[in-house]
Amino acid sequence: MGPPMAAGPRSKRRSPLARLIRYRLHIPMIRSGHPPEHTARGVMMGLIWAFVPLFGLQMGGVLLSWTIGSRMIGWRFALIPAVAFTWVTNILTIVPVYYVYYITGQLMLGHWNDIAGYDAFAALFASTAPSDAGFFEAVWAWIETLLTYWGVPIVLGSLPWTIIIAAGGYRLSLNFVRAYRRRRAERMARRAGNTAEQRGEEASEP
Repeated sequence: MGPPMAAGPRSKRRSPLARLIRYRLHIPMIRSGHPPEHTARGVMMGLIWAFVPLFGLQMGGVLLSWTIGSRMIGWRFALIPAVAFTWVTNILTIVPVYYVYYITGQLMLGHWNDIAGYDAFAALFASTAPSDAGFFEAVWAWIETLLTYWGVPIVLGSLPWTIIIAAGGYRLSLNFVRAYRRRRAERMARRAGNTAEQRGEEASEP
């Protein structure tokens, strides 16, 4: 039998994105000194601003809501989770999200036979951006044109999705934080019980 292998570095290292999520989002959520509802409200506000059709203004909207809520009306929420969850919609997801809004809005308006295909969105994106525009300029030009032609169904279709997703995010994050804190309290109680038992045994020894 050969010699035991020396303990090496961890075979699985977290990526920079995973570390960012862990230390800037996950840990602040579970270790906050505020009630679980404070964190859940932050998640809810982040998702609200993520899914309203105001791409590019989400983080500013969160900061404005936080300032008004905390300074003026006494309604507070966790700022870090709120800002983090605005990134659910980003340059990779905004096109399919807006397309879902468009279809939903057209159905709500009763325009069953007037629904453009997904390829039309891609074609619109390609045709609205100037040839020398950067990526973000192209995205802004596409959104401006999109809202000009299809603004009503997109805004209308965003409402049910925003409400459902934000409410679901609030409930899930509230349950998650409560469950984590309950498990942590149980672990601490067990450790305290084991420590007290150990000390009792040591004191009873002759």
